[in-house]
Amino acid sequence: MRLRPRFARGFTLVELSIVLVLVSILSATAAMMVRLPLAESQRQHGISQVRSMDALARLHARSGDKIELEFDRQDQSVRVLNLTKQETISQVLLDSNSRILSVAFGDSRASTRSTIAYDRFGVSKSFAVALGRHGSDPKWLLVLGMTGQQYIDESKEAVDAIIRRERNHSG
Repeated sequence: MRLRPRFARGFTLVELSIVLVLVSILSATAAMMVRLPLAESQRQHGISQVRSMDALARLHARSGDKIELEFDRQDQSVRVLNLTKQETISQVLLDSNSRILSVAFGDSRASTRSTIAYDRFGVSKSFAVALGRHGSDPKWLLVLGMTGQQYIDESKEAVDAIIRRERNHSG
């Protein structure tokens, strides 16, 4: 058995390995603690963008032009379109943490592209947009067409029930 001299300094390979494992565990934990709130913040930003686009569409519709709000799941974009002047008023592109997963209105769920029309009073049909990442639980932004009131819910069933109730009362 070899003895190390007293004056020899340094770390053994085992000690270095243990330190590296501990540092990697701490850094992975820290990364998760930052990434999850960041993803939620980005999803909330996406919801705010959709809310703003709805408010903008209602505002422009009151000018008398024919206005539509378009959700494009392929491009991950939301557009306010002026059909009277054949122009795009505004467009936002959503990031990967606030993807458009589904759009629901009336009896249907749009596949790739869906549009919500606004009348001259800024009224639309009620609709809901699911935002989130693929494989995660989406947040639904529910917009009541008559008033423009907006609610956030995590339950698809609750959103569907509200949209059906709205459709039955309006039709």
